[in-house]
Formats: sequence, C-alpha cells, structure tokens
Amino acid sequence: MNLEAEEAACWWSLDETKEFGQGTKVKENFWYEFKSMLQKGIFDSIKLEDLDFSEVRAHLEKLSEAKKNRPLEERKKETEENKERGAGYQMCVIDGK
Repeated sequence: MNLEAEEAACWWSLDETKEFGQGTKVKENFWYEFKSMLQKGIFDSIKLEDLDFSEVRAHLEKLSEAKKNRPLEERKKETEENKERGAGYQMCVIDGK
C-alpha cells in the first residue's frame, strides 16, 4: 500500500465509526477515492463493507493512549515546540495590510 492509501485508510478507520462516516455518500466517495489509490484491478470486485479497518483503528487508538499517558513534562515540552513551529502561521498579510 502506498503512503497516500495508508493515510486514507488511517483516516477512514477513525471516521467510519462516527456519525459522519455512516453517510452513504461519504462511504461512496471514500471508496471511489481509496480504490483509485490502490493497485489497479485487485479491488474491482470488492466492496468497502468487505474490508476490515478495525486493526488499523486499534493501532491508532493504542498510539493515542500512549501519547496521552506520557509524563506531564514531556507533553508540555511538545506543546511548546508545536507553538514555536506554528508561530509563523498564525497571521497573514492580505494586500499588504
């Protein structure tokens, strides 16, 4: 699976269980785009409902829990680093103003 398809699978694994992911059109659109990211011909006869994203979801939830359970000092350090990294993106100039 290429990186683009892997990212889409991760996104879908988290959203398919939410209200947003239950919409018929959302499912159709995801499957159309996801199938185009995969190797041609392999998934032509498969439906989205035939795929099981539960292992991907479990892995992502495990990573999320590990991140939440880090020491407070480590979380604060990461928050500060993120603020510094994003500082240049908090304002924009439009027409020189």
